[in-house]
Parts: sequence; structure tokens; C-alpha cells
Amino acid sequence: MNSLSKNLPPCHRIVANNEVDTIGETHFHQLLRWCQEAYEEFLNANSPYAGMEFTYPFAPPTKTTIKYRANEQSPLMYDDMVIQSTLHQQGVTALSVGSTFTRGDEIVAEAITRQLVQPTPRPESPPESLPTRSWLRWDRTVQPDETDATDVMHFHHLLRWCYEAFRKSLDAFGVSASQVFENGLAAFPIIYCTADYRQSIRRDDRLMICLRPSIYSVEDGVFSVRNTFSHNGEVVATASTQHMCIHRFPERRRQPLFDPHDPENPATSPIYKWLKASDPALAATGDTPAQP
Repeated sequence: MNSLSKNLPPCHRIVANNEVDTIGETHFHQLLRWCQEAYEEFLNANSPYAGMEFTYPFAPPTKTTIKYRANEQSPLMYDDMVIQSTLHQQGVTALSVGSTFTRGDEIVAEAITRQLVQPTPRPESPPESLPTRSWLRWDRTVQPDETDATDVMHFHHLLRWCYEAFRKSLDAFGVSASQVFENGLAAFPIIYCTADYRQSIRRDDRLMICLRPSIYSVEDGVFSVRNTFSHNGEVVATASTQHMCIHRFPERRRQPLFDPHDPENPATSPIYKWLKASDPALAATGDTPAQP
């Protein structure tokens, strides 16, 4: 099987005001959009590929992965970054784009998208049981401005919907999302995320988004949220985000999700209550607090 690789020209990117949150940190789904933009710039500048044998990947990605390598003291904020991407094509069917995000001499993030140039049908996914807790379910309809010219969803929106579903779930549970994300005391940056695309998601598709939070380590302040996207009862995509709880000011160092000496700590108590009530493993033990 023939294998081809090609390094794309570096792409300089300055984070814009509308790409950051209330404290100036980059929204995590933006990284995938920048990968797509860097790739499209290359295609537009090199048509018809200047003798290259790469096939244009009309199919949407089947999997995306992001790893954040910036340390806790050095988040992605209003930065001038360089994006270096490499294309890899295996035969005539599989293609991946690996991108490295560099700030100065520091690699702050890496992203990989994998896709099938000539997609093969995937077996139907068995239906997943819906979470019994109402705050872990959310309906969403794909909007026209979230799709491309063929009415297929831009793949980076899936991770944005994860964040939207996270906030909606907190509000439905009874904890204000603004209280959690904008309290000035704690932050919950994503340190790793991944998404699997099983079928094309199209304009006007009505999706059921189900959240399954789980606590990795209370002491280390690490938890994850798995999102399942279903259309007409069939799973069309899944995505997971892993978060770390850190002090926001003055030092960006990790903090536990729960402090037994200060159980009502306003920085972490709201999200810890949500996690405890939502984590199936904790619910099975009966150790589930009442809603606030």
C-alpha cells in the first residue's frame, strides 16, 4: 500500500477576541477549526496540488484528537501561534492531518484528524440507553450556519456542542453555569479531548445529546464528560473531554474537586455536586447528594 507524507507551509495565527472565553483563554474547539483553515489555505494555494498525488478528502473526519501540552501556568490565550501541519495518505482511502501548535519555542497543543477519502459503510451502532437523570439529556437541531455547502456539519462544531451541553446540563441541574465558569476562583481547562464521527451529521438533523460525567481523581481535580450524539435513535458521533480543576488567581495550580475541610467552597462545590449526582459509579453506591 502506497504511503505519502507532505509537510504544509507553517501558518501563523493570532487568537482573536471572539475565540476566547471571559478570562481570555482559547475555546478548545477553535483548534480544530484552525486545522481545517490551515489545510484549506494549502489546498487553495496549491491547486491542483502541483503534481502531488493527494486526493481531496471530501468525506468528513472519522476521528479527531486534541492533546494540550501547555502547562498550568501557560494557557492558550491572546497568542501569536504557528501551526505546522503534515498530511499523511495511506493508499487511496485513508488520510490524516497532524497539526502542531507552537508559541515561541513551546509546543502548546497537538491535533490529529483522520478521515476516509473513500468512506466505507459503517455497521449500525446499537442504541444506547438514555441517562435517567433529565439534566444529562439535551436536544439540539443542526443550524444552517453550522454546515458546509453540502449541508454536512463542520466537524469542529461537535466539540463546541459538548461545551454547550455541559453548560445546559449545569443549568438544568440547578447550578448556574456562569457561577461555575465565571466565579473568578476556579477554572476547568480541557487537557485532552477526542471525537469519533460514525455518520454524517446534516443540516436540520435533530440530535439527542447525552452526557456521562465521571470523576477520575477528586484529589487531583480531574474529571471527564463523555457525550453521545444520536439521531433517530442511532448513535452518529461520540466525544469526550477531560478537565482539570485549577486555581484561577493568583497562581494557576491544580486544586482538588472537594476539600473536606471546606465542603462548601464556592470555587468547586457547585461542579462537584453536579459530578457526584451525575456519575453512574457514585450513583450506584447511593452516595448521591440532593440537588442544590
